[in-house]
Amino acid sequence: MSKLDKDKPFGIITGHARAHYEQDGQLFNAQGEVVEPPGVMKSSEDGAAIPTDELDSAKQFLMNILKGRSLPKAEIYKEAESNNQVWDNVKNALVEIGAVKVMVGKTETWKLSEK
Repeated sequence: MSKLDKDKPFGIITGHARAHYEQDGQLFNAQGEVVEPPGVMKSSEDGAAIPTDELDSAKQFLMNILKGRSLPKAEIYKEAESNNQVWDNVKNALVEIGAVKVMVGKTETWKLSEK
């Protein structure tokens, strides 16, 4: 499918930077053209993953909120929602930037690596 078919059932998406419609599991922009879902990793010719803009945004988001402090995962989740970050991208960004998860009591807390 390459264009949104407005004669078939479709959903309207609110609060997303690029996707305005969803139909049969495919995302479409306001013009009805296909867009890649958030967090899709493209592959280079050698098979290495190339981060998308959404992953880069999530990395920057995490580095900003974790700079000089650690935060509970639940608080990071709330901040991610408030900043229109896709949670899967945030979790992937945690690994990409080398941040760590630590347990403080029974609470999972994230912090930047001290390297």
